[in-house]
Amino acid sequence: ADYNFEKSYQEFLPQVGVRYQVTPSQQVFMNVAKNFRAPPNFAFTGSNVNVANNIATLRLAPKAETSINTDIGYRFQSKEISLSATLFNVDFKDRQGNAYDPNTLNSVYTNIGRVKTHGLELEAGSGTFKGFSAYASLTVQKSKVKDDLPVTVVNGAQVFLPTKGKEMTLTPDMILAGSVQYTYGPFYTRLKVKRTGKQQATLMNDE
Repeated sequence: ADYNFEKSYQEFLPQVGVRYQVTPSQQVFMNVAKNFRAPPNFAFTGSNVNVANNIATLRLAPKAETSINTDIGYRFQSKEISLSATLFNVDFKDRQGNAYDPNTLNSVYTNIGRVKTHGLELEAGSGTFKGFSAYASLTVQKSKVKDDLPVTVVNGAQVFLPTKGKEMTLTPDMILAGSVQYTYGPFYTRLKVKRTGKQQATLMNDE
């Protein structure tokens, strides 16, 4: 069946940032911002669509995701080196993600609920010395689901998966990255490495 879903989303997204220059090369900063993400197109396709009598309806209608992002940190910058350390916290509402649907026996895109993610990001970069420069970053983070996930089973009854307190899926506990660049006249080359830490594949944290 051919079908068409029309959805409209709008949200007020305020942001505020404060920076204090301690010295010409050092600063501390703080930012607070509200972010927003509408459900992607694929949330309205596949197993999430039920067709009866040539009429398509949504089994689940994902809501837009919003979050409050807060970060506070320190930066140092000179010609030779740049350093930064940032503490961050993200409070999600209606967090979007994949969950198992017992009615279709498929994974569907839905709203997980409230999720809190917080961590630390460290960055270091060098100036250019004889054509060489380097950059490295390390992020460590923890993510926690704050609600149980409601699931409607075939007979219409609603049950809750005990996801409260579990780690959010696809949120690695560590990301380490580094690169070295070399420039000589018009010639440029770069070597990059990256390691992504462990992450949960399921909301029940069993994989």
